[in-house]
Amino acid sequence: MVLALTSFEVGVDDCKIYPVTADTTASYTCGTVIELTGIKTVKFDPNIESQELTGDNIIMDSWSKVIGGTFELTFAKCDLSSMALALGAQIVAAGTTPNQTQTLSLLSGSQCAYFQITAVINGTDTASAITGARITLFKCKIDGASIVDNTERGVSTFSLKGKCSYTLKAFTRNAITTQGILCEKVFYETVPSIVAVVA
Repeated sequence: MVLALTSFEVGVDDCKIYPVTADTTASYTCGTVIELTGIKTVKFDPNIESQELTGDNIIMDSWSKVIGGTFELTFAKCDLSSMALALGAQIVAAGTTPNQTQTLSLLSGSQCAYFQITAVINGTDTASAITGARITLFKCKIDGASIVDNTERGVSTFSLKGKCSYTLKAFTRNAITTQGILCEKVFYETVPSIVAVVA
């Protein structure tokens, strides 16, 4: 039986980010995985550009296209590695026990880097044989972040949000090999381990 195209989804179970180390017409590659510990939310909204043809005092035709997207991640634990990647910051380890430190420094020359986001949702509609879903955003760069969000008697949360772009590298999907890719959502009968999607 062909796997269903419809499922409910509950929560998000795992989320990883990978630095995009190359994106050219010839190559798309990712670096070492960074785990977002305590992922709470993963959100992606397509950006749609539209135009209308008007005449005779009516809308005669319309055109629309997905030109990019926006994302937002929130997570429960402060992760200096993910912050350093997204912000282009530096991490320096110093000292010896019991006086060790890990310092994240945002320098004037810091530039935000591209990264891939891959998240897995295991709370799906098993009645339809779907056991999980994966969402991959291939080329993300932040335009906002929360690295300090402390409140009295409250538990801090942290976030990254920004823009998603199409890759320069053409991906093969359904025999179409001439286009970059923005995002991908997959329903699974058996959920595989999360790895960077590079082809």
